[in-house]
Amino acid sequence: MQTISFVILHYGNVKVTKACVESIQRLQTTDTIHIIVVDNDWNKSKEERSLLRQSIGGIEVVEMMDDVGFSKANNAGYQYTREHHNPDYIIVANNDITFEQKAFLEILKQAYKETESDVIGPDVYSTAHKVHQSPIDVCGRTEAQVDYTIRMNAFALRFFAICYPFLRKSMGVQAIKKNSTLWNESQMEVVPCGACIIVTRRFIEKEERLFLPETKFYYEEYILHYRCSKKGYRILYCPKLQVLHADGVATQNKTENEKKRIQFIMKNTLESARRYRRLLQKDDWDEL
Repeated sequence: MQTISFVILHYGNVKVTKACVESIQRLQTTDTIHIIVVDNDWNKSKEERSLLRQSIGGIEVVEMMDDVGFSKANNAGYQYTREHHNPDYIIVANNDITFEQKAFLEILKQAYKETESDVIGPDVYSTAHKVHQSPIDVCGRTEAQVDYTIRMNAFALRFFAICYPFLRKSMGVQAIKKNSTLWNESQMEVVPCGACIIVTRRFIEKEERLFLPETKFYYEEYILHYRCSKKGYRILYCPKLQVLHADGVATQNKTENEKKRIQFIMKNTLESARRYRRLLQKDDWDEL
């Protein structure tokens, strides 16, 4: 019997998080399961935050007290379960993920037995857009590609009022068309979708944090891929594992309207791309 931990990042919608937790509780397994919910509703009152605990019963909750973003909040849950439960697997997922495969954990253990991979990404299927979102790329991004992303986001933010009509159309189309043509093929060393990432024993024993360096939002998958390539960790994309993704629920709750949503995405993408570029330029290798 093994120990498996789920780290669920909560923001905004208690019902969404409850559905995620309940889907985990329905999984078929004889293993020891721990569920850790990271409450990232840092700006809500104590009374409002208590609703989460009431909704999910006796599930362990780690509360974030500041606006730390995606990486640091997930790392808090990862570190908590690593120190308290010493798991064989840690499954880190957004709260808008549900686990509908009853045999999910048995499929996971078989995939690990066959490949001994350190990081495993399942097939993430967007129920909103009807597309498969993983893997997000077959390789890391080059410095030229990152430079282009930085230039375009910086330009669009500077002239946002003029660019907004085009951005609204193009980003909407991009979200719908984003569908990996290789989603049904098992692959190694690709970039998995960050909505659900699984790490196994060797990674857990050696790494105190899952995401490093810590970015607020976006590029986490590329940075993880780069870190794994530098440290010799193996990444597996396993299409036999599937999770459902109510895509965008958390991000949409963070914004009041479409303009602010797009600005939020572009601002954080710009900041994270700059951090990724510094990694490629070897300035931040000590952080890995």
